[in-house]
Amino acid sequence: MADRAYTQRQLLELMMLPSGNNVARLLARWDAGSQEEFAKKMNKAAAKLGMDRTVYTGASGIEPSTRSTATDQLKLARAVMKNEAFRRIVATPAVTAPGVGVRIANSNRLLGQDGVIGLKTGSSTPAGGNLMWAATQEIEGTSRLILGVVLHQRAGTNPTQAMAAAFDASRTLITAIRSALPRDLAAPHRIN
Repeated sequence: MADRAYTQRQLLELMMLPSGNNVARLLARWDAGSQEEFAKKMNKAAAKLGMDRTVYTGASGIEPSTRSTATDQLKLARAVMKNEAFRRIVATPAVTAPGVGVRIANSNRLLGQDGVIGLKTGSSTPAGGNLMWAATQEIEGTSRLILGVVLHQRAGTNPTQAMAAAFDASRTLITAIRSALPRDLAAPHRIN
């Protein structure tokens, strides 16, 4: 196999759009020399964000020993969505893998629906289906960011069933939140 050169953006696309665990491990070794060293950096970054119930044990998050909560992952979502390049990557519907010409679709099936502008999927049989999502709502002519995290949906089932449950739960939350938010701040409104 011939050597290929990839940009950081291309690798981030290959990691974020289809949940490329192999690319996460590659980037960890490039950045810190090993997954273990990268996990230490991830845990320091998590602590700085106040993610006090999170422990990363590998670069991809698929390791059974990695632990977090929806609240902690929401803190991460707030931080990463401040980066415009990251926002563009997670909003990308599909990319073509450089050098091989294969089209890779974003695994976030909610992307482009109900104001959803991206973020990250993840699933395994033990962890269930997980979705960190970002959506927008127009309020008085200004686009407002709405973030949410759904974890551990249908754990113990196959990842396809688990992700379907995560998408369903997220869609329900997004619809409820967007419908409860006012379009006009001066108008009376009630959020339950």
